[in-house]
Amino acid sequence: EQPNSFNTHTVGKIEDVGTLRNTIKYPSGLTLSYDKTNLGVLELPPTDTGGKSSVDMKFDSAFKVTNIEGLVKFSGDLLKESKVTFTISANDLVVDTEDFNITVANLSMSKEITIDGFGGLQDVTISDIDLANHNAIGIKAKMKNPSNVGMNMGVVNFTLTAITSHLTEKTGLIGPLVANNLTMQSKTTNEVDFILSPTNFANLFQLISCGGSILIQGVSVKPSTGANVPWLNIPIQNYKVIKPFPPLLPHEVNSLLQSIPAGEIDSSHVCSNTSKTTDTPKGTATNAPKKTDPPKAKESNPPKAKESNPPKAKESDAPKAKKSDAPKKPDAPKKTEAPKEPKEPNEPKESKESKEPKERPGLLTRSILETGVPNMIVIEKDDRFLPALT
Repeated sequence: EQPNSFNTHTVGKIEDVGTLRNTIKYPSGLTLSYDKTNLGVLELPPTDTGGKSSVDMKFDSAFKVTNIEGLVKFSGDLLKESKVTFTISANDLVVDTEDFNITVANLSMSKEITIDGFGGLQDVTISDIDLANHNAIGIKAKMKNPSNVGMNMGVVNFTLTAITSHLTEKTGLIGPLVANNLTMQSKTTNEVDFILSPTNFANLFQLISCGGSILIQGVSVKPSTGANVPWLNIPIQNYKVIKPFPPLLPHEVNSLLQSIPAGEIDSSHVCSNTSKTTDTPKGTATNAPKKTDPPKAKESNPPKAKESNPPKAKESDAPKAKKSDAPKKPDAPKKTEAPKEPKEPNEPKESKESKEPKERPGLLTRSILETGVPNMIVIEKDDRFLPALT
């Protein structure tokens, strides 16, 4: 059942009412109009001016809705716009002047009022994420309300979607997000507690491992009365805000990974720019280069000495060759020694590039991703993740 009224708390001021002691009465209330359409009537108690030209007003009263479609449009514009102008009017005001005991009836008034809207409620900051319970992840946020209007909305339902290099608004849905007893105070920053109930752990895991943003979209509003309120339900469906997903501490990641049911995530859910490592014994560096086999020494085959055939000398002219003058056979080249086996290379020192990669995804071993056995997780040393599970 749709309600036809709601309670309001109004704070305002009446100016230029003169210095006489007057009491202003509103027999039919004030009519609120927007975009040339009457939306409803605000009931007001009598106002006692007390002889002051400017009177502050603060009262609780009911607003009776006369045009639901018009009020839906007004609420929608109030949510998304930074300024909204509406009109209040009355045709039967009564002013009692105590100083002269005079009553003036059937007075008319009309006044345009401009207030600050919610501006899309885009000033949202994620302040804390509690991953202790994977079925009910707590998310604390701060939402700044720039509007003059505050609301007690009850239970507000949203959806939370991951947007990464692999996931989009259409493919990255993680699950429903609920804010219980959501109250938006005017002109202040409100702390809001959300509960996320993931239905797609793969998308949640990819958001954590790859980094990215989260998209929060409105779904519905359920006031404490349980009634269907179209002027809240319809505008909230157009609410969207995208914010960066904050980095998580290692123990938070560990807590989530340990609680995720087996089979919910596997290696296909890791970023494509994330290197896979093979199972590595505990304490072994995963990036150590393979041992290089020492190069085999080439067998040196000494060149064969050419047989020297000295020219035949004439017996008469050629002196007898002395033994010392005989050409010596060329010495065979010394056998080259095979190079000593190089010592096993020490692990190369990490270069600046390796210490500061352009992209800093977490590295997960195949053991946790493919078998579900949390033997070891190797995670790059950056400000998001550190070596974690063993």
